[in-house]
Amino acid sequence: MILSADGHAIEDNSDLSRYISSKSPGSTVKLELLRGKDRKAVSVTLGTFPDETAEGSSDESGRASLGMTLRDLTPGIAERLDLPRGTRGALVTEVEPGEAAEEAGLVPRDVIVSVNGQAVDGVDAFERAIDAARPAARARLRVYNPQGGGGYRVIVLRLK
Repeated sequence: MILSADGHAIEDNSDLSRYISSKSPGSTVKLELLRGKDRKAVSVTLGTFPDETAEGSSDESGRASLGMTLRDLTPGIAERLDLPRGTRGALVTEVEPGEAAEEAGLVPRDVIVSVNGQAVDGVDAFERAIDAARPAARARLRVYNPQGGGGYRVIVLRLK
């Protein structure tokens, strides 16, 4: 049983999932474990999720757009990220420093759920909505962020 991560109490799997998802791949996390009656401390280095090829995703590693790489949010990924049931959207997998996505505050694991009030159910829908927003040079994104307890926020993305 995992008791704590970097000194933060872990009550259940959701606590652990939220805490780990707030860390970057390559980060080291100290876990306190209970094995039988013994407490044990271990350090783990975080990795990344494997590709979703087992789920039949035709999207190899995602597509780049506006300084970020996106992929369709599959049910398997949504479950691993502990997202609310029925969450649909485009998952941010990478953000390029200095580009529009970073300037807007997007981070890996954000899920873009709408653009200018139009629901987004994947990368294709995101790109269509962005194309429609280009004349205004800005797009209002509603984003679900699973890190730090989750929650929605609205950001403005400059369209270069």
